[in-house]
Amino acid sequence: MIKKGDYVAIKYIGFFDNREVFDTNEDTNILLEFQVGSGEIIKNLDDAVLNMNIGEEKEIRFLADNNHAMAGKFLNFKFKIIDVNKSPKYRRNCQSSDCCNCRGCNN
Repeated sequence: MIKKGDYVAIKYIGFFDNREVFDTNEDTNILLEFQVGSGEIIKNLDDAVLNMNIGEEKEIRFLADNNHAMAGKFLNFKFKIIDVNKSPKYRRNCQSSDCCNCRGCNN
């Protein structure tokens, strides 16, 4: 069961209410990995993975806050937990703090 401090690797698709995709790693071999509770990603997604297990899927919808580039828009994320670890496993020389616009740490 995922808890704060774990490193989670997910496959995801981010889309607006009209189903227009704004971000995804579904068609790549790149996983989005983040440390739960560290503030690396959108808080709603960070909170949504808590208490999930490997293989579980979830879809969430929330209004982006004023600190987000898409402030005032409803965002939807459908994601699947691929892996959970106590330390980073999939990051390679990452210098970015913006994983949503990343081309992939594994490149």
